[in-house]
Amino acid sequence: TNHFELRNTTAVSLSKHSLTFGGELRDRNESVNSQSGFNGTFTFPTFGVYQTTLQDLAQNMTMAQIQAAGFGPSQFVVTTGSPTARAGVTDLALFAEDAWRVRPNISLTYGFRFETQNQISDHADFAPRLGLAWGLGHGQSPKTVVRAGLGIFYDRFGESEVLQADQLNGIVQQQYLFYQPEFFFAAAPLPPVNTLPGASPTSVYRIDPTLRSPYAIEAAASIERQISRGITTSVTYINTHGVHQFLTNNINAPLPGTYDPADPSSAVRPYGNVGNIYQYESVGIYNENQIIANFNLRAGARLNLFGFYTLSYANSDTGGVNSFPMNPYNIRADYGPAGFAVRNRFFVGGSFGAPYGFQISPFLVVTSGRPYNVTLGQDLNGDSIYNDRPAFAAAAATGANIVATPFGTFDIAPAPGQAVIPVNYLTGPGQFSMNARISRTFGFGKVEGGEGGGPHHYHRRGGGLGGRGLSGGGGGGFFNQGAGENHRYRIELGVMAHNVFNKVNLGTPVGNVTSPLFGQSTSLASGFFGGTSANRSINLFLRFSF
Repeated sequence: TNHFELRNTTAVSLSKHSLTFGGELRDRNESVNSQSGFNGTFTFPTFGVYQTTLQDLAQNMTMAQIQAAGFGPSQFVVTTGSPTARAGVTDLALFAEDAWRVRPNISLTYGFRFETQNQISDHADFAPRLGLAWGLGHGQSPKTVVRAGLGIFYDRFGESEVLQADQLNGIVQQQYLFYQPEFFFAAAPLPPVNTLPGASPTSVYRIDPTLRSPYAIEAAASIERQISRGITTSVTYINTHGVHQFLTNNINAPLPGTYDPADPSSAVRPYGNVGNIYQYESVGIYNENQIIANFNLRAGARLNLFGFYTLSYANSDTGGVNSFPMNPYNIRADYGPAGFAVRNRFFVGGSFGAPYGFQISPFLVVTSGRPYNVTLGQDLNGDSIYNDRPAFAAAAATGANIVATPFGTFDIAPAPGQAVIPVNYLTGPGQFSMNARISRTFGFGKVEGGEGGGPHHYHRRGGGLGGRGLSGGGGGGFFNQGAGENHRYRIELGVMAHNVFNKVNLGTPVGNVTSPLFGQSTSLASGFFGGTSANRSINLFLRFSF
């Protein structure tokens, strides 16, 4: 991957106006030599079917006999062709902004941003921005500030998706799909694809000719209060409405009501029997509302504490550019809790100076669980995507298609047109992690003037609309340097520990209702809560600054 970026920002002060303008030009190229998918992938409807298939093969049963008994893989996908490909995306952005001090206690900020990129048909995206800060009270540094803002923010279409569309275009690479394959290679090498029976036409990826850049309209309002010289609090409300959000859709999926899972050839497809056409589209939406309360306490140069709590409600009908709708012909059927929608977030941290020049920075992160989807593990509509959802069933219902779980009773064979359960119906486990950083800075060489290197800022979401004052800013750093910070040369030695108490933070549970592991987490959470390979991590670091 090569990433080139040219950026320029110019600031000019004119009386009561502070003008800022500039732009950036980015070019991102990605070259790959990968045989991902060349060995093929078998998909089984349930784990039990997979186990039975292996047992039957061990007893020398033929695949025809295994399939006649209702077992065997439901589909096989394999990629062939050239493993090499290259794609690039270039985008340009220009912006201008004016911060106008209307009165000593009122500041108005307004501006716009223009963006464009290649590889898609949308070449002109305008994003106006407007912000107001109003200090309540007298003086140039009022203790209470009310802020409000409104703006449009765009996202770009990435080079990875362009590369995928260039690779799997049916020419550079071909992706073959086999429904209910008459073969299964548990360990043996894959024979040539043209010798395998029952191959369906090639599946291809492409970019929607009318693809647009997704954008979000965001409005925010906050009130910030300086309680004392070293304590500041604020409450912020943010509303975000996103349109033209990315997703991938099979536009050649069987028309509704024409596909029989027992007879894949029964499907009637809008573009004929030419295989699956996976198209990148910009038709999704999302809505999010957040309330953020935070505080910042600074007691001299040795102690700094801050924290925030976020309450969030978010709904969406797409999980991102590589997500597929359950129903290719009704994307809004997936509108529901967004996969990123963590309802509650709490963060508190700080930094204080200890004896002998040590700096101690603990921080606690607590969140509620993420929503996750409940699926069947089967493809009932013939779009080759295994994200179909079950329907609700009465608690006392019985039968071959009824699955009773601790989370409810589900019908895994819903009739055509029957209402299915909402998307992201269940919520995963919450997370708790106590973290800490301890460091000691040794300075040598000439003592510089001023405050030395200043604080290392720890980026955190939920900081509101800025610190104290009409122009934002304010607030202290998190990882402040200790002794020796004013010297020309500094060596910082320390230890960083994630999840100090070794709290087991589990990842997203299994959502396949037909799996014996349904509702159970089979992985660890990542980020501040640990890692996928270790629940707790302790890292030593050494930094030399000059």
